[in-house]
Amino acid sequence: MGMVLAMLLTLALIFTSAQMGRVQSASADIQNVADAAALAAENQVASFYIVANICDAVVLSMSLTGICVAALGVACMCVPLAAGLSVELEGAAAKIFQARNGFAQKAAKGLNQLQKMLPFIACAQAYSVASANSGKEGSYLGCAVLLPFQGAEISIPEAEGTEEAMADIEEQGDGIRESAEKAEDAAQDALEYKKAAFMADCGNDPNYCMYQRAESLAGLSGSRNPVYKSVDSWSFSVALKRAQAYYSKRLENEAPADDSVGEQARSAIRRNFYEFAVEEIGRGFVIEDSDSFEAYFPTLPKNTDQMRSTRLYTDCIYPVSRNQAGRLVMHAWSGCPTAQEQEDAGMGSVCQMESSDYQTCPSCGFTASSVGSVASASSSISNGFEYHYLQVVQAAGQYQEAMGKLGPHKREVEEKAGGLLERLKGLADQVAGSRIEVDPPGKFGAVAIVACVDGVSTGSLFPPGFVQGTGSLGARAAISGATLAEDDSSETETVITDLLSGFSRSMGGSGSTPIVMRLWSSLLMAYTDGHDALVGGVQDALDRLPLVGKSGLGAWASRKLEDLIAGVGLEPAQLHSYKPVMVNTSRVMEADSSGFSQAMLSVKAAYARVPASGSPLSAAVGGLGSFATDQAVAAEERLLIASIELLGIDAESMPFSIALPPAVKDTSAEAIGAVFSRLQGLTDSISTTKEWR
Repeated sequence: MGMVLAMLLTLALIFTSAQMGRVQSASADIQNVADAAALAAENQVASFYIVANICDAVVLSMSLTGICVAALGVACMCVPLAAGLSVELEGAAAKIFQARNGFAQKAAKGLNQLQKMLPFIACAQAYSVASANSGKEGSYLGCAVLLPFQGAEISIPEAEGTEEAMADIEEQGDGIRESAEKAEDAAQDALEYKKAAFMADCGNDPNYCMYQRAESLAGLSGSRNPVYKSVDSWSFSVALKRAQAYYSKRLENEAPADDSVGEQARSAIRRNFYEFAVEEIGRGFVIEDSDSFEAYFPTLPKNTDQMRSTRLYTDCIYPVSRNQAGRLVMHAWSGCPTAQEQEDAGMGSVCQMESSDYQTCPSCGFTASSVGSVASASSSISNGFEYHYLQVVQAAGQYQEAMGKLGPHKREVEEKAGGLLERLKGLADQVAGSRIEVDPPGKFGAVAIVACVDGVSTGSLFPPGFVQGTGSLGARAAISGATLAEDDSSETETVITDLLSGFSRSMGGSGSTPIVMRLWSSLLMAYTDGHDALVGGVQDALDRLPLVGKSGLGAWASRKLEDLIAGVGLEPAQLHSYKPVMVNTSRVMEADSSGFSQAMLSVKAAYARVPASGSPLSAAVGGLGSFATDQAVAAEERLLIASIELLGIDAESMPFSIALPPAVKDTSAEAIGAVFSRLQGLTDSISTTKEWR
């Protein structure tokens, strides 16, 4: 008998324990459903952040594009070849700023509309998840509450300072373009003169030129007689140094060709001439930079008249003798036979010889024309070195005059255009630090409330052989909380990049439009890549502009713009990927100060006993149903946030819309209202003997 009783008692305990486990398992299923509903609701908030980031990226990129396009237009003003394009770019920049402000206004309206819908969308998702989990365990009703209930109003201000900047660009544009054209004309003239000097110096090689004549006549070679193949690498200082080296070498090499008196006399005169030339040409100089040119190319006398204005005429460097008749005779050099035969009378000058009664030497035949004719032939015919040197001298004077005209015009362009670029850089700094800030419903988290409204017979849970099966599980309820956590994945960045790349690829056009669209495509990526994408986009656009000219203003403007853009402190947006995670509901509700949160916290603080005034759910949920259903969404698949019209209302428009969850389309406001009402009515059937967790 004892063994039988023990066996019966053991079986009763086993079956009772199994029944209790099955009952608890059935009751716990609702918590899993509540968890899924909370995650589904908070996931809608994560999606809202992505939409807000996309709007932020578009606004930022359009602001930067407008500024950069305006800056490119200013750069084009500096080059006559691109003057027409500068007008196009100015107009495009103005349209972009207008489009940016229009998009910002529409985006703010669309984001506000979307965040007002969030409570309903989240609730519809929670309702759909709860309903989808209904089965043999019972029918589930669920809803979710976003905390806070309402988001802060979103406003996107217009781009400040852009209208004033564009007005100044338009006002100063004609003056900059006019000065740039004058600078270009002066630079073109200067280049022609420089080319002429280059050809005379070494550009005509192997034909006659200073280089070829110096090599042939003086044997000058190597670094003292360089040859250049391009005028771009050549400078006037090359010709001056070549001339200085040439006369030094001629002086060094000078010697009579034979022993005749005439040749020795001519050699002595040439030596005096080369000594004079070395000293005179040595006084020359060239001071040159990109903005100015100053040079002095001394000239040598090429005839007797010109010789009379030099020290060759006044220096006492020629020997004088007195003949038997007492008359003075001047000689080419001291070795003249007549000078050695006659009485030495000292040294004299050509000037003295012409102003006094001198007799011509019968041996060397020295006269004023003997000195004046030394460089006459080589200055007058192309096989002479001086002939080509004089061409360089003439071109240098013309080049200096042209550069004198270029400088003021160039400085005026740099001053005005530089000021405009600096101003646009300030706007870029301002834009780079501005972002769209959002505080949507659910930023603290979501609380889901799920109830199983069907009773479950305990007999159906486990065979009732040893356990009485006449009882049943009544309606059950559970709450769950979810919030957003940052994820290190690049999901958000990938979504934004794909969407924005699609925008940029959908645009085409002609004229300045391809440049603008390519730039915008790069600057869209600046939202995720930051400074590198900004600099790269501007450099790419500059490479596509015809910023070429003789004045160098195009290169200056390009460098100036690159330097300014490099100084813009644009950091990539913090694109954390948000994902909903489970969290204790207290964590969510403690961050919120609404009446719902305070009521739910008080319920959690105490046991879930039904107070005399009614259900704790009734106290906490009351009024939320009407709030959620007020923002019910019409049965549509997509919600238009805004349209992008980058180049104005006449250009191609790109709509930015988001797909609404299918549950939103399939759930009516009446269904959500019925859920809240049903939850408020679950008073008598909810178990009140367990603590809420």
